[in-house]
Amino acid sequence: MQEGLERLGRAVHGAMILEGQMAATVARVTEISAKSDTSFDDAINVAVSRASQTLRGVTAAWVKEQNVDIQDGRIVAWKVDLLVTFVLE
Repeated sequence: MQEGLERLGRAVHGAMILEGQMAATVARVTEISAKSDTSFDDAINVAVSRASQTLRGVTAAWVKEQNVDIQDGRIVAWKVDLLVTFVLE
């Protein structure tokens, strides 16, 4: 996770300072989980779509962890934990 934070900017007490051409912007990183019955890609899309409905200013997400549920030797669900960055107003 630290590598991702270094690419985005500086971490400050659970928030990020994004540095660029404009004045510094403060962003927050939050962790969310999602589940799909078809694939990891679908679970990621579900998570990003849902986060974008609730959080304004979503700018990035990265997969922290992924795993599957197995029943009778078959994968029945794909799950992801994402770290989502959104800019604070």
